[in-house]
Amino acid sequence: MEIATPATAKSTVISTYRNWVGTWTMSQDTACYREAHVMDVCPSNYNRNEATNTCWTECPMEYPVECGMECIRQNDDCGIEVASKVSAVAIATLSSASFGVFGALEMLSRKVWWAAGCSTLVMVVMRGILRYIRTMKATDPQASHRKLLILLFHSSIVVTDLPLTIAVCMRMHVSSNLVLSQKVLTTAQWMLMQALAHDDSIISSWQRFRAFLEGANFTEATEKITEGEIASLETAMKQESSCGGELKFL
Repeated sequence: MEIATPATAKSTVISTYRNWVGTWTMSQDTACYREAHVMDVCPSNYNRNEATNTCWTECPMEYPVECGMECIRQNDDCGIEVASKVSAVAIATLSSASFGVFGALEMLSRKVWWAAGCSTLVMVVMRGILRYIRTMKATDPQASHRKLLILLFHSSIVVTDLPLTIAVCMRMHVSSNLVLSQKVLTTAQWMLMQALAHDDSIISSWQRFRAFLEGANFTEATEKITEGEIASLETAMKQESSCGGELKFL
């Protein structure tokens, strides 16, 4: 009989619950909820909660910090994460009330409708600003307030969303150019974030590139493009050309 050593021993135990820790990928969300099961004995990758007789999964690599029922990113703030969840509920409540879903504001004057709309816009914008600050702090924990302020002033939230909100709350005329710039900057910001998250896999195939175009709200372009034009794009992808003139020629 051969006795196994620590180097050669193999376990025959098959886990009922999946291993929560996987390969690292860039996080698209700020947090994730922890999976929980009611059981008397917890597996090795679960944490015990005696009060509720439940076992909670350990946080994955993308969100390594425990924050109550959630897991958040490294260097993120648990208090702000909880506050953002509360503000999301408040936004939904204000929006529903302003559209008369609850029937309470529907019978009141236009002044109340404006007040609810203004409050909702301010909360949405401030939530976006706080989310942006959190992302910057998680990426660079040592960043000074001055650096964060400079980054904020260059974000679409401050450039367009905040002025639009201020104009609405002050009952000022909202310029059509400002509305247009809001749409353009928001789309540009989304495209840049996708580039950071997925790198050159975006243009690795027509299927992926089409999904990217549709995500950027360029649905009409994807629907009207011909098979010949798609073939030309695929040729350009294989050549890995970065020259705009060559791509236009193709």
